Amino acid sequence: MTLGDIGIIIALITGAAGLLTAVATKKKLHADAAESISDAALSLIEPLKKRLAEAEAEIENNRVKLHQMEIELAVLKHENIEMSEGIAKLKYQVMSLGHKPIYEGIQ
Repeated sequence: MTLGDIGIIIALITGAAGLLTAVATKKKLHADAAESISDAALSLIEPLKKRLAEAEAEIENNRVKLHQMEIELAVLKHENIEMSEGIAKLKYQVMSLGHKPIYEGIQ
């Protein structure tokens, strides 16, 4: 083996070591990039989860309010019917006494 052959072998070993180092560095960069992307995604997901939970709570609160309003509306409709019937009876009573009712709003 000559001095030139030894130089070539050393160059090949050095090149192989450099190549392995480059591959390892590339893998580390990819791993670091993937970790950074994951961290960024997680930092975006948490506020969205919080906002979603808030929106769901608000929707449930609105459903409860709507149900209460529907009950109140039904009560008011019933009261309106009772008052309208009462007014009709009072008008009939006034007319049966031979007078004309002052209030003519509901027929």
